[in-house]
Amino acid sequence: MSGKTAYQRIQRYRERQTEIGLIRHELRIAPEDRDAINALAKKRRKQRQSIINNKYLDFVLGTLNAPRPHPISGRDLLDCLRCDVPIACFKAHIEALFTEISAEALYWLVLSGVTSFEELNRAQIVWKHKKGPHYEWLQEMAELELARNAQQNLTHSE
Repeated sequence: MSGKTAYQRIQRYRERQTEIGLIRHELRIAPEDRDAINALAKKRRKQRQSIINNKYLDFVLGTLNAPRPHPISGRDLLDCLRCDVPIACFKAHIEALFTEISAEALYWLVLSGVTSFEELNRAQIVWKHKKGPHYEWLQEMAELELARNAQQNLTHSE
C-alpha cells in the first residue's frame, strides 16, 4: 500500500478508531514471544467474530434497526457499549437499547457472552441514560457480577 490514497485511508481509519474510543499502542516484543502473541491475537479475533455472529445479538439489532434509516452493526454496538465518550450518530440506537429492548433480551446477550452486566451498566452511565426501565436492574446485576468475580478470585488465591 503506497501513495496518497492509502495514506488517506489509514488516516480515516485512525480517526474512526479515535472516535469510538480505541487507542493505538505500539508493542515491542522479543522475537521468541512473537508466535505466542500472534496465537493470542488470533484467538481473540475468533472470539470477537463468534460474538458478532450471535443470534441474540441479531435479534437485538433487528429491533434497534427496524425503525431507523441508518442501521447499527454488531461491531458498532459493541464499540458503543465500550466507548468512553458517546458517539452522536448512534445516540438513538443506544437509547433504544436501554428503553425498547426487554430485560430478557439483555439477559441473553450477557449469558451468550456478547457483553456483560458491567459493560451494560457502564454504558448506560457513559451515555447518560439513567432513567430507563432497566437502569436499577442493570446496576444491581453489575454489582452482583462484580461481587461474584471478587469471590471467585478470593477462593482461587487461597
